[in-house]
Amino acid sequence: LKDQGILAKDVGFNALTIPSDRFICARQQTEPNQSQFIVLDLASPMQKIPLICPTLTESAIMNPVIKVIAIKEGQKLQTFDLEMKICLKTIFLQEYTTFWKWISVNVIALVTQTKVYHWSMEGNTQLNEIHARHQALNGYQIINYHVDHTKKWSLLIGIRVQNHRVLGVLQLYNTETKISQLIEGHVAAFASVKLGDNYEPSNLLIIGTRRLKGGTLRILEIGDPPLNNEPFQEQTLELLFPSEIQNDFPVCLQINEKHGLIYLITKYSYLHVCTIESMQCIYMGKLSNANTFAATLDTSSHGILSVDDNGQVFSTSMNTENIVPYIINTLQNKALARKVALRCNLSGAEDLFIEEFNQLFDSGEYVAAAKIAVSAPKGVLRTSQTIQRFQQHIPRTTTALAIYFDVLLRQGKLNRYESLELSKRLIHTGKNQALEHWLKQAKLENSEELGDLLRSSNPVTASSIYLAIQKPKKVIINALFRLIIAIIRK
Repeated sequence: LKDQGILAKDVGFNALTIPSDRFICARQQTEPNQSQFIVLDLASPMQKIPLICPTLTESAIMNPVIKVIAIKEGQKLQTFDLEMKICLKTIFLQEYTTFWKWISVNVIALVTQTKVYHWSMEGNTQLNEIHARHQALNGYQIINYHVDHTKKWSLLIGIRVQNHRVLGVLQLYNTETKISQLIEGHVAAFASVKLGDNYEPSNLLIIGTRRLKGGTLRILEIGDPPLNNEPFQEQTLELLFPSEIQNDFPVCLQINEKHGLIYLITKYSYLHVCTIESMQCIYMGKLSNANTFAATLDTSSHGILSVDDNGQVFSTSMNTENIVPYIINTLQNKALARKVALRCNLSGAEDLFIEEFNQLFDSGEYVAAAKIAVSAPKGVLRTSQTIQRFQQHIPRTTTALAIYFDVLLRQGKLNRYESLELSKRLIHTGKNQALEHWLKQAKLENSEELGDLLRSSNPVTASSIYLAIQKPKKVIINALFRLIIAIIRK
């Protein structure tokens, strides 16, 4: 940041914010009665937006997505469009705002000594009171605020120093029941993650806590589970804190929902990477020799961007191709490797899935074997050899191949070879309506071979397939074929 004109004295929790992987906003006091804010557009690292305020502006927060900034001067709050250079909204509060944060592209959360408000940028909407600030948070510094994706749950996070220890308290609030719950914790975040064989994502609350001895990472499901979902059982993981650093505690928590990973960073820059579903720590390391005070999710790499007290910005991400081999070879945990590979569709555990498939198939458990074949990462088992194997094993009741295709259709879209084989089977058994149904549901992959297969029995559908794969000559040939057939029949 020094290279961008942001000095060390302007780096810290109260002076610099990183609302997303798009912007960094730093406050500089240039003169006794003048402040300057420097906004760095991380999408264009060399682009720096200086914003000079004629008065002693206390705080500024950048919109996480667009070039709109909010500025606070006492009880006066304003938002400005940096590109159009106009003031968008102004509001005066009767109370002093102790913490504020953009919680979406259109809404700012405001926390006072007594209440939590949401300030919408849309229309003429004024402040919307969300809930009262719990009295147990009196004397605590508010450091973060979150709202879950359903907007039914909010989370206020505060810390304070007591007896040389940093204590943390969370106020979890439900907008439907209007009930607050106090939870011990230093950092927390909501996550919407699909777990196991559930059809819908689970709404989770993840909490990081430092206690007198050690620390914990806790995951629990909030609200009622979605219909037909298995409830998530609360899990707790013991976190390792070096014994020589007694006053270290979690300061940042980010969730990689795509890969089901938790990134927890402590004040002394220790990074813990943990899995959500199996609740295990797969990596711990030190990011910097300086203290870390802010971090955000890097949406492009699904890693994190963090800032330390020296003004260094670190980009940390997982090498997805090495995660599974690392878990197998270094952590010696094949069960965890299988779960991570399955969840994230990562390579490295192919032998585990092939071995499991063979065991299930040889024991006649065709449904379970089909599920493994369909879900194995990178389509390692979705091959012509797998279909041939199911074709060769026909019990007296339902064929194993029918079971395999049923599982495939339930899970998603068939690949080119699977689509062709299923279509051959349906045509052979006279189930043309079923074939039409799966085509309309986009469950089959269009291909020239599939069009050729249907040209005699269903020329109209064949033409649609040719058009979809951009084979206009085939459409003309198919039309001529239909004309010739019509003439012959006459």
